[in-house]
Amino acid sequence: MTKHQDAKHDDESAANSDALFRITAKAVLFGPDGRVLLLTRAKGDKRGPGKRDLPGGHVDPGETPEETVRREVLEETGLTVTDTAPLPTFAVFKGDDGSSVQKFRFVAFTEDTEVKTDPAEHSAHEWLTPDEAIAKLSDKGYEADKRDAVIMAKEYVESKTVARYGNVPETIVGSLILNREGKVLLAKGVKWDSKYVIFGGHVDFGETVENAVKREAREEAGIEVTIIDQLRFSDYITDKGHYTGRHMVFLDFLCRYEGEDDDVKFNDEYTGEYGWYTLSETEQLDLGGGTPLILENYRAYLAEHEALNGWKRCLADFDNYKKRQEASQKEMGQYLVERLLNDLIPVLDNFHAAASHVPEESKDSPWVVGIGYIEKQLEDTLAQHGVTAVDAKEGDPFDPSRHEALSDESEEGNAEDKGHKIAKVLQKGYQIGGKVVRAAKVSTK
Repeated sequence: MTKHQDAKHDDESAANSDALFRITAKAVLFGPDGRVLLLTRAKGDKRGPGKRDLPGGHVDPGETPEETVRREVLEETGLTVTDTAPLPTFAVFKGDDGSSVQKFRFVAFTEDTEVKTDPAEHSAHEWLTPDEAIAKLSDKGYEADKRDAVIMAKEYVESKTVARYGNVPETIVGSLILNREGKVLLAKGVKWDSKYVIFGGHVDFGETVENAVKREAREEAGIEVTIIDQLRFSDYITDKGHYTGRHMVFLDFLCRYEGEDDDVKFNDEYTGEYGWYTLSETEQLDLGGGTPLILENYRAYLAEHEALNGWKRCLADFDNYKKRQEASQKEMGQYLVERLLNDLIPVLDNFHAAASHVPEESKDSPWVVGIGYIEKQLEDTLAQHGVTAVDAKEGDPFDPSRHEALSDESEEGNAEDKGHKIAKVLQKGYQIGGKVVRAAKVSTK
């Protein structure tokens, strides 16, 4: 509360001290984890020094009690109230100054947890479960009506959770963060009784779940992550009295952190105690919330991917086997064609030799023409199976990889030397595809 506000309320208190009837409004304030905020009044406070209290104060003229609750919570704690609901009104009783006091009590909710109080008004604060708050508040004197208010608020929240969240589950993203070694990042969460938990939170309106995952990692752990994959979604339904009996649906993601392990910096939602753990090491930790379930989902994810990778390896091995078989069959087929060609080449040679010795006057005889057709038919059949004659004509450059020189008509040395040409084709050569089965026998010049 500011000095101006202090002065204002001091003036109003003085003015109200003579009033016959005063109205106050206080709130049983629930945080995002379902805990209740208790304040401790400063030692110098006149009304209840050192006593536990709820946020709230006098209703200003022209102000509704609900508006007072929102204003007082903001002024006394710095927290913003998101929703309220009235509790049954306490009976009118006489104040210390002789005036009649009517107290209004509300259930209020906030999404914030960082409390900022004025030390002159409140010396301490604490977030407690409703049962813990009830146990700490005295059932006599100054704290008695606060205790009754918390009891009613607890009952209200347990039976009227819909008043805050609606009759639908909450959508929350969770991120299981892995480092470069594949270890999992876990830290002790304040609102999970210092148990080890993962990271995440609510998806903001208009925000994609992927962006929510990255934002939560930045806000809670101070790191940038990349999403590897989405794990299975999971339900988490809390017991009554803990975390306000909420039903949450977690959309869990597997994330990668490429930075240094020691660069993690947590916000006030975590105690600061953390570690990078193997899956087997996590079994020895005291885990909170839905963390055991997401780790179980991660184990299932690894098993599924291992099975999938094994199946892919089998497919790859089978594909390689098929390729080897196809290559082997092709090689075997080529070998058989080569072997058959080696057996047929002498037959072709005999056809060619016979054709070259036919007398000129007999070349047009039906018998010679028929033999020529048989020769061509045999060559065409071989060509259909990839067998062709090696190119070799008079005047072509001599190629030692395709031609075999039987004689050299030049006076300039060996036919293997560059620059020699084919003088005459002495015997045809044959090839399968690009492989020469028999080189063409030639003379060079």
